[in-house]
Amino acid sequence: MVEYEYFPDGQLSQGDIIRGVGVISRKTGVEDEEIISTPSNVIVLSQNCEIDKFVKKRKHGNLLVAAVTQLSILDKNDQRLAREGRIFNYFYLPEGGTLPLECAIDWRTLQPVPLLPVADMRNHSSYVCTVTGDLHKAMAAHLFNFFFRPLEMSITMLAGSE
Repeated sequence: MVEYEYFPDGQLSQGDIIRGVGVISRKTGVEDEEIISTPSNVIVLSQNCEIDKFVKKRKHGNLLVAAVTQLSILDKNDQRLAREGRIFNYFYLPEGGTLPLECAIDWRTLQPVPLLPVADMRNHSSYVCTVTGDLHKAMAAHLFNFFFRPLEMSITMLAGSE
């Protein structure tokens, strides 16, 4: 069962998917990499207690997010591996409920962004949905494995992707 909930009047929380948040990206292929800010769909990864601490007092702070991209922009092999849960860089988010397309969270894009602007965006049309339940637990486990997987596991996964 796909587990997305929609809380249009809710507060910013872990698992929220928000459209159009400015994130840092690098333009490669040039001698000096150019760092640019581009709007991206993101998922909130910071814990709710950290978010509440800043939002309630309207204090400036940072929020940890990762980019959420349409699965269709990945090559066919990466799409298949993401759906099967066999690629460490991406966590698969199946289409369903208020998430209109298959997507993937790209763990390589983890970065801090200013919290208050995202909290304000949450209360407007930028909010998509919130990942909850077993899907949220699986996402957290996948993120942990992305950072702390044993070397043997990485080699096995790479061998299986050929």
